[in-house]
Amino acid sequence: MATALAEHFGGRVLQLLDLGLPDGEQPSEDPLLRFVQAMNAEAVRLGLTNTHFENPHGLTGPAHYASAADLAALAGHMLQDPLLNQIMMTRQRGAVLSGPGGYQRNVLWKNTNELLSLDGYAGVKTGTTDKAGACLVSVGERDGRRVIVVVLGSAASESRYIDSRNLYRWIWSGDLQPDK
Repeated sequence: MATALAEHFGGRVLQLLDLGLPDGEQPSEDPLLRFVQAMNAEAVRLGLTNTHFENPHGLTGPAHYASAADLAALAGHMLQDPLLNQIMMTRQRGAVLSGPGGYQRNVLWKNTNELLSLDGYAGVKTGTTDKAGACLVSVGERDGRRVIVVVLGSAASESRYIDSRNLYRWIWSGDLQPDK
């Protein structure tokens, strides 16, 4: 889905934001690559100094990387947007897609973030690659305190949820007092 969105919006991205490309770099003619250029420009604008995108979906690439700190900062920015907030916290969403000649089909998108079923937890991003392992960026809220947790490199999909919940328990136990 990320590739389809990038291909669709990449053709319009020049009109949507000032790319702020490095000196001498020109916007790509390829809509997908232009979208990735816009992602990188936005990462620079947000101060994500240890992030570089090579594709829109996050799968492994030679020059594709992001630090845990940058992922947490990006999640913080995303949580400020009401629409993105709503999307990230949606467990499932159905729709009827229409096509040429009156063709219709029902589709159901399901969020894979298992924390969404637990009170006080919200989703941001799940992902798994051979290189990065099972990863999870999530947000938890307790007693009016919102915390973002980033887990990278878990050995298995289930481990990322256990690791995240253990980190939340540790934070909320009072053993860790974050600056924010």
